[in-house]
Amino acid sequence: MRDQTMRKDLLAKTISYLPVIGILLGAAVTAWLFALVTANFVEKRSFSSVSALFIREDLDWARVSVDGLEVMLTGVAPTEAMRFRALSLAGTVVDPARVSDNMSVARAQVTAPQFSIEILRNDNEISLIGLIPKEPDPAEYLAAITEASGVSEITNLMQTASYRAPAGWDAATEFSVAALTELPRSKISVSATKVIVSALSDSEADRNRLITQLRRLAPKGMTVELNIAAPRPAITPFTLRFVWEADGKPRFDACSADTEDAQKAILAAARAAGMEATPRCQIGLGSPTPRWGEAAVASIRAIAEMGGGTVTMSDTEISLQSLPDADRVQFETAVGRLNRALPDIFKLSAERTETTTEVVGVIELVARKDEDGKVFMRGPTASEREQEIVDAVAKANFGVAGLTNLTRIAQGLPAGWNMRVLAGLEALKQLESGEVVVRPDVVRISGQTGNQTTQDTVTRLLTDRLGEDADMSIDITYVEKLDPLLGLPTPLECVNRINGVLAEAKLAFSPGSSDIDAGSATQLNKLAEAFENCQDFPMEVAGHTDSQGRDEMNLQLSQDRAEAVIEALLARRVLTAQLKAKGYGETQPIGDNETEEGREANRRIEFRLLSNDGRIVVSGASAEGAEAVDPEIVPVERPDGDEGAETVTDAAVEGETGPAVDPELDPEQSPDAIPKPRPDRPEGTNE
Repeated sequence: MRDQTMRKDLLAKTISYLPVIGILLGAAVTAWLFALVTANFVEKRSFSSVSALFIREDLDWARVSVDGLEVMLTGVAPTEAMRFRALSLAGTVVDPARVSDNMSVARAQVTAPQFSIEILRNDNEISLIGLIPKEPDPAEYLAAITEASGVSEITNLMQTASYRAPAGWDAATEFSVAALTELPRSKISVSATKVIVSALSDSEADRNRLITQLRRLAPKGMTVELNIAAPRPAITPFTLRFVWEADGKPRFDACSADTEDAQKAILAAARAAGMEATPRCQIGLGSPTPRWGEAAVASIRAIAEMGGGTVTMSDTEISLQSLPDADRVQFETAVGRLNRALPDIFKLSAERTETTTEVVGVIELVARKDEDGKVFMRGPTASEREQEIVDAVAKANFGVAGLTNLTRIAQGLPAGWNMRVLAGLEALKQLESGEVVVRPDVVRISGQTGNQTTQDTVTRLLTDRLGEDADMSIDITYVEKLDPLLGLPTPLECVNRINGVLAEAKLAFSPGSSDIDAGSATQLNKLAEAFENCQDFPMEVAGHTDSQGRDEMNLQLSQDRAEAVIEALLARRVLTAQLKAKGYGETQPIGDNETEEGREANRRIEFRLLSNDGRIVVSGASAEGAEAVDPEIVPVERPDGDEGAETVTDAAVEGETGPAVDPELDPEQSPDAIPKPRPDRPEGTNE
């Protein structure tokens, strides 16, 4: 009974709590629904705000996602700075604590380093410093330097990097090896686009030769800077001759200066006196005093003050001559001012020339030199002994074969006549062509030269032999085309010139032998002449046969014939260190071996240009030189394992190395597929 009562009371109480429980449950559901709506709103707002900001700031690589209050950033940032910027911008529109950084940074593209080499050479000491590609093998470069320079111990401080060699690197390093060969005292800076060469030469002539040679060897399109210095020449005697004739403009017959400052001052004084031509004044050693330039300037000003005349300086002797009938007051004033201006070491002699009616007569000796170097002489000599001396000097200077001496013995010649004649002949020797006229009152020399310093040399020579007060007239013209340094052939011109000689007439060999026929001696002499200025370039002497005889015998025969040609050139004083004999046998026909005419064409010797690493270089010209030279040089690769063959690119033309055929495209045209007739003659014979 009691238990029933208790259960009723509990039920009643529970029923009384139901409204309260209902209210609490309703409140909980309402709160949950509100939180859900609010979170969804916050997610959308965060996503849209951050995304819009990234779009405005061009951060299209960044990705935004939202999970509740957490804003997650993903994507690959171009740089670390861009990643940090995206993170910072997101923190400006949402609580930074809510931003989750899941971004990564793109791997930086590492650029190849700047490859360069500094080569220092002092005779037999060579050191290399720099960074070079790992390929091609640096050992090959060191071996090339060793072979070219003859220096076996090289200090190698170069480092390598595993990057591909940039365009132009191979050509630059190849040129550096060639330059190093020519320059025993030098510094060479090598990069893929530029090579800077700094060096010392033995003389001014050697400097000009080196500059010309290196320009010829420079790769096409490569910037090459040449800083080659030459020691100042010793000038003996130290000479200056300034001439202003009445009917002409001022000029230098010779000009020497001891310093650059003296040179500038002398040239400025000449221009101030009215010289219009571009003057030149050689800087050299041998000045008798550091005040040489000061004396030269004062002497030139004296001529300008007189309105003309001639001043000759030879060491410390100065001779001044006025124009005929010059104003006496002007002459005396100019000479007096010059005398006071000259340093004490100089000795001045001045002469005011007056017009004379005395006729000297037609006593003269004339020597003419034509463009072929032949010399014709006529005129008087004082005695049989002096005639013999003049004849001996002329033969020594101009050769016996090219001299025609019609001098005669005459009486009453002035004292010192023979000395004037000998000085004139020595001056004529300096010219490519010209004439010297020796008279009692004057020595005149005129002509052409290919050397810009010849006029200085001739003036110095005549002044030294005849005295600074001697009357002389010098009219020498520099002709650029006669300058041997400017007319040097290019490598391709050399090869085409040499092959052109062989195109005129082939070298003949005894049948089946490497003996060159005696009848080819003239052609060998022409071939040796064609090598002038071409002996510095590596070439292959290629021997070829027809298809008669066994392959092995033909290959050996072609090799022997190529070597015989090199020996014949060596016997004719051709430097053959750069020549390489290579026999190709019958593998490269240019004619049809089924005909006698074709076989005759196939029996031949050819010269081919080689690169410094031994590869054949093919031009767009035929071996006969019948077509224009293509300036582009195409290296011809040798197939691996077949040294007797070569793959010719499209740059090869028929007549250079045979038709440019591709055996893979036309197997019937490959050398191995060409029929090899065997005529009825002893096996192994091959004319």
